[in-house]
Amino acid sequence: MMGTPEAEEVAVREICRQGGRLHITHLSSAAGLASLKGATCDTCPHYLLLGGEKLDARGKVHPSIKQKKDSEALLKALLEGRIHAVTSDHAPHQPWEKEGPAAPGGFPGLETTLPLLLTLVNRGILTLGKLVEVCSTNPAKLLGLRNFGSLEAGNYASLTVVNLEAEGEIRAENFKSKSKFSPFEGWKVKGMPVATFVRGTPVMMAGEILVKPGCGKNLKKC
Repeated sequence: MMGTPEAEEVAVREICRQGGRLHITHLSSAAGLASLKGATCDTCPHYLLLGGEKLDARGKVHPSIKQKKDSEALLKALLEGRIHAVTSDHAPHQPWEKEGPAAPGGFPGLETTLPLLLTLVNRGILTLGKLVEVCSTNPAKLLGLRNFGSLEAGNYASLTVVNLEAEGEIRAENFKSKSKFSPFEGWKVKGMPVATFVRGTPVMMAGEILVKPGCGKNLKKC
């Protein structure tokens, strides 16, 4: 019986043979990057910024975080446009769930993604234009979401306002998420979101959530 990698390879070949579009999500290694042929892909902040660190079960994620050479290769590919989007991979497990070898993969990323990427902007590694491209414009295009992803006339006013000068420290105890841990605990960041609007409605201001749970809705490709 074929193992998972071989079975996936067969599936990918068949998808391509049928003329389907292929998008690889959560790219984590230089080897994976080298194997892409005509597919779009995304990665996550932890694959761009972590590599080689000794992480306990709370740092377990699928696919796993690799070595420094992998994170460097992924960041280079992002800057060159070979990686098309950056996603949060938000997995808000409770701390007690992340204990021992049987711990599920994943950790919270929703509240750290933008500050981490804005810090790269402030360091001169990433341009603000590239950040908007990989976090907003490209994801909307890849998902077929018309009227989202940019500030063009006629689009929905779904946007985030940031303060590029705001400095802070990642402290999981302050997360709004139910998950209160992070592999980026204690990291210094510069650049913070200060307001978020969804279709013109303010949903976050100065770190405070203004809407009730369940107010969102699924988006359909159009």
